[in-house]
Amino acid sequence: MSESGKERLILTELQRRVLGVLIEKSMTTPDQYPLSLNSLVSGCNQKSNRNPVVSVNERDVANTIQELIHKRLACYSDAMQGSRVNRFEHTVIETLGWGPRERAVLGELMLRGPQTVGEIRTRSNRMHPMQDLQFVQGILDALAADDPPQVAVQPRVPGQSTVRYTHLFYPEGEQPDATAAAPAHLATPASLANPVSVANPACAANPACAANPASGASTLGSVHAQAPVSDTPPASPAPDPELRKRISELLERISDLEDRVAQLESVITSLTQ
Repeated sequence: MSESGKERLILTELQRRVLGVLIEKSMTTPDQYPLSLNSLVSGCNQKSNRNPVVSVNERDVANTIQELIHKRLACYSDAMQGSRVNRFEHTVIETLGWGPRERAVLGELMLRGPQTVGEIRTRSNRMHPMQDLQFVQGILDALAADDPPQVAVQPRVPGQSTVRYTHLFYPEGEQPDATAAAPAHLATPASLANPVSVANPACAANPACAANPASGASTLGSVHAQAPVSDTPPASPAPDPELRKRISELLERISDLEDRVAQLESVITSLTQ
């Protein structure tokens, strides 16, 4: 319990997924909301906008929605009176006071795990308009300043240049994987893993020389033989503003396509019920 007397929100992995789906669908496909149990299962197992992608069954989701109801984070919907199918909705507005900005950001973090400010802006924009990075940073700062805090900066891993934010709803003993979403291009290049190939490319192709790099130094001439080998990787070139803009546009288009796929999945699910 925090100094303010508020208890920290603790949610299991499946509780976070189900609650995240309820929040997401209420904002992206309001005409299909509240959700039936079948729609909830489909939303949990959805392949787009999810990390990790899971495969859960109806029984597990039914048990989880009851757990969320017990926590006063979800309830049966009265909006579909007369329907033979039970439908569910979240109650985070009433119970936790989350506005649309908080719902979009925290819902995204529950559905995809730790993300950078740029990723959060691009991906949560489908739920609520996110003006720019400063706007999103302000939301994250406010959530981190809550008592108890609801988000935090995740410790960086080697090779990671941008900080990532994570929600703080994990039960004791569960923490986000700091390397789960590390970009593939941050892997150590072969040239850095094998300094011999940097110091003497011709030597790298000769096993005997590779075992004793000094023996092949003469093949590149005296200048190469005397050149010191630095253990420090060369500095990365400054990012191209045009390239950054293009990448941002592509990420937004991908997010839009994922959202359209999710909407189609929801429509198909409702037609098959």
